Amino acid sequence: MGCSAIYGVNVDGKQILSTHINHGSTATADANSAAKYFDQYKPATESEVYTFTGWTPELAPVTADVDYEAVYTTAPRKYTVYFQNWDHVLIDEQEVEYGKAAQAPADPTREGYTFVGWDREFDNIIANMTVTALFEKNKENVTSGICGKDGEGNLADNLTWSFDPETGTLTIEGSGEMMDYGWYPDEAPWIFYIYKIQKVVLPKGMTTIGDYAFASCYVLTDVNIPNTVITIGESAFESCYVLAAITIPSSVVSLGGGAFWECINLKSITDLAVTPQVLGEGVFEYVDQPNCKLYVPDGAVEAYKAAEVWKDFDIQGGAQGIEDIRVDGEKAMKVMVDGVLYIIRDGKIFDAHGLQVK
Repeated sequence: MGCSAIYGVNVDGKQILSTHINHGSTATADANSAAKYFDQYKPATESEVYTFTGWTPELAPVTADVDYEAVYTTAPRKYTVYFQNWDHVLIDEQEVEYGKAAQAPADPTREGYTFVGWDREFDNIIANMTVTALFEKNKENVTSGICGKDGEGNLADNLTWSFDPETGTLTIEGSGEMMDYGWYPDEAPWIFYIYKIQKVVLPKGMTTIGDYAFASCYVLTDVNIPNTVITIGESAFESCYVLAAITIPSSVVSLGGGAFWECINLKSITDLAVTPQVLGEGVFEYVDQPNCKLYVPDGAVEAYKAAEVWKDFDIQGGAQGIEDIRVDGEKAMKVMVDGVLYIIRDGKIFDAHGLQVK
């Protein structure tokens, strides 16, 4: 045979094989042997995949040194999108090109719940993805449940709640800590009734009022805080627009940020603590503090006048469990029952707003 020639095999300009071949022989075997390593040298990118189709120039008898360049086609890379129900049962599986959108399947169902959407966007697919259906529990007929909290911060049955739509009264029963809540999807379970709750009854033995517990109860006018409550959570009474008076028992040591934020009609606060409570940021933001009376124990007036935020109220002394007072020039008695202020005059009982209750 004649003298040998040298040929090279290249992918994207990188030589992956260089060898000698007899003059006049064809490089088919060696070139295709190199081709089986094609994926190693031309891997798929995030957006594209490559398919080997041959060589340029075409393989032919070699009579001089020659380089062969790999030829391949390019196609969009595809990813798999899995749609699953709330219980992880597969609903649909789609192959979607890079950068394209998957198509939502028909709305799934769940007994007692309403489908509200999917847990992530799927309009720009750049990787394999699992999309899970989201549901909201039907609340129209739910008027009771649990709202307590255990030692690990989980929902527990130490406290229960019930709502009476006839009277607009939300009643909490039990003892211990209340669960902390927030905005969707972590709102309080009575969220469906925030436009109807007029009165909140809390039990003696309850130790905390949870974050956002009664936020946006827009028509709430009457709430008692028992003297076993130690903390009032963040935004607990935020945006209770018509709440005009509140009594804070001496057991409370701290109020979370925004606890009474935007209670724009709050005109009277009775605080029975001798030492002003620790306040989070913006507890009374948008409350007209100079025109809101703050009743505190006689011996605590100066302490409140020296305390940040508290000092901005119209501070009055005389707050105590029971005392004789004058109302409209007549002899009356102010009584505190489980943290709720009542006024007794001429055999009639009035609440702190002046409304007769008995």
